[in-house]
Amino acid sequence: MPVTHRALVLSAPGRLEFTDVPTPTPPPGHVNVRLHAAALNHRDVWIQKGQYAGIVYPSIPGSDGAGVVEAV
Repeated sequence: MPVTHRALVLSAPGRLEFTDVPTPTPPPGHVNVRLHAAALNHRDVWIQKGQYAGIVYPSIPGSDGAGVVEAV
C-alpha cells in the first residue's frame, strides 16, 4: 500500500477538501518537508479564486511553511 498523507486539496476554484494523497518522492534537487507550521498568502487566495495563471487542478495550496526535511 502506498504511503499517504492528509492534504487540503483544491480540486477546482473555490472547492477545497481534505483528502488522502500519495506522499511524493522528491525529484533530484528537491526535498520533502514535514510541516510544523503553514500559512496562506495572497497567491493562495488568487489560486483559490481561479485568478492565478497556470494552475493545474487538483492543486495543494500553501506557499509558506516551516518544518523538518524528511526526504532528499
